[in-house]
Amino acid sequence: MFLKKARKPQTNSKAIVSLDAKHFEEKLLFEHITHALGVAQVGFINVLENLYHRSLAPLQKYQLKNLLDSERQELTIFSYLMQFSAACEPNVVKHEIFNLEEMIQQILDYLSPYQVEQSCAFHLNYSAEAPKAILFDQGRTCFILLKIMTLLLRSALDGNVTIHISQVKEKTRKCKNLRPKASLVIIFNSEGKEIKNNYFNELVFDFCEDYNNALTANSLTILRRFITELNADIQFCVLSSNNEKTNNNNEIKQEANQKKNGCQFKLSLPVVIDATDRSFLSNNEETQGEVRC
Repeated sequence: MFLKKARKPQTNSKAIVSLDAKHFEEKLLFEHITHALGVAQVGFINVLENLYHRSLAPLQKYQLKNLLDSERQELTIFSYLMQFSAACEPNVVKHEIFNLEEMIQQILDYLSPYQVEQSCAFHLNYSAEAPKAILFDQGRTCFILLKIMTLLLRSALDGNVTIHISQVKEKTRKCKNLRPKASLVIIFNSEGKEIKNNYFNELVFDFCEDYNNALTANSLTILRRFITELNADIQFCVLSSNNEKTNNNNEIKQEANQKKNGCQFKLSLPVVIDATDRSFLSNNEETQGEVRC
């Protein structure tokens, strides 16, 4: 999406949602959260609570408690997403566990595309073939999205936030058939202001604190586990003011070599963290200026 000369996927639906945080009232947000609680999620939490009170091994009880805590917080993800579609009602969730793809499609049905030029983007691209039978994976997906949305609302008090949700079908090398994928791109409209350098670090810190209560794990390990579960690519991209995506190899390598702290994504091309604990600059499926964090 942000790569020069990248192969354009065949898109079957896409939309961008814009939220002006200047006119956003926190009171209305929490009223909507209360209104949009899903019956299915409440039922799932009741099941977890019943399991928790059974005679379980200490490790099982510990793991179940972490999942239960995250599911309780996950309830609010409905309202965070439903804000962007007034036509969505809580009962559309029916009696299913939160279905991210279904929610995306509902949002797409009521939104229209809008082009943002000068922006900073956090790109989450997950495979539609990710395991859905495991409740834990779905719960973590919702919880991570909730974290992202929370940080967005917290960070956008002095500017605009644009969220780009799309569903695409792409051809893989091994399979000639179209393979469905979905992506969520969160874009900060900079309006000439410098994006805070600690945004991604703050997001990673929340992963460390909340992802399975993994207090001893480093940020890259947390992201690697998240990527592995969802078969996802995470990209953080800063577009130049004139919306040009230059491809100067020497410049990129020099910029990468000057990075001391790692993972502070002040780069002109997308940075990808993959499942092998590496972060690197990506350009048309070629790795350039690899940076270990």
